[in-house]
Amino acid sequence: MTDHPDSPAAPAAPLAGARRFAGPVLAAVAIGLAVASLAWSPLSLAALLVLVPAAAELRGRAAIAVAVGGGLLVLAAVGRFVVGTAMPSLVGMGRHTTSEHAVSELRAILWAQDRAIEERAGKGMPVRYAFLHELVDGVGEVPVGVSPPLDPRRLVPVDGPDRRPTTFRAGGYLVRVFLPARAGGGVASGEGDVDPDLGGRAWVAYAWPERPEAGSRAIFLAEDETICISDGPGGYVGLAHAPDAVAALGGPRLDSPRCGRGQDGGTWRPWRNKKPRRK
Repeated sequence: MTDHPDSPAAPAAPLAGARRFAGPVLAAVAIGLAVASLAWSPLSLAALLVLVPAAAELRGRAAIAVAVGGGLLVLAAVGRFVVGTAMPSLVGMGRHTTSEHAVSELRAILWAQDRAIEERAGKGMPVRYAFLHELVDGVGEVPVGVSPPLDPRRLVPVDGPDRRPTTFRAGGYLVRVFLPARAGGGVASGEGDVDPDLGGRAWVAYAWPERPEAGSRAIFLAEDETICISDGPGGYVGLAHAPDAVAALGGPRLDSPRCGRGQDGGTWRPWRNKKPRRK
């Protein structure tokens, strides 16, 4: 009987046949995953992982077709994710950061007002809160003596007379302070127009986007540190569409109930469930 030492190598032929189908099968799986990733972008990574060995198993034009076709589908899925999910999320984060900056500036105004009314009383001046232009260093027509004054690099005047601007820019937001008016409502400038009784007890401020890119959120603050926000029907953007003095109030005076249903018809809700100061 003759020995055949090479006989154990015979199963290599079926293995080679199986490999012949590996490339097309992997290519089909890769293309399927790439197509599915257009609906659910996380599959694009799996498609890429299968696409590389599929192209390696194939040869010539078939390898190029699978690599290019699958790659384009994966790129389309990634692009769809970036445009549909990632970019809106980044824009939303930017808008949130801008509105949070505006809240910080309003609170800085609040603390400056606390100092202003004490210092005005100590100097024998009319006991009333200050207009915003009186609080910003180097801007006010009549110095209030607030120490320290508000930083003019953070609050930049954008309208009104040279020494009595009513609106300031803070980042991507516009800011305006109102004192109680004799006739009701509020005034943003004009000493003689302030209600002498209510002027030392109430004031309000608003911050709203300067441009649509900053969002649509308007922010309200009052002397008792009530802070409310609204994305309501006012459409407050820019100087041409600014909230009036009682937009977030429940009545025509600055000591009317704050937030809830405002005079502008919108709903003003508490910022981070912030409670007002205790009287």
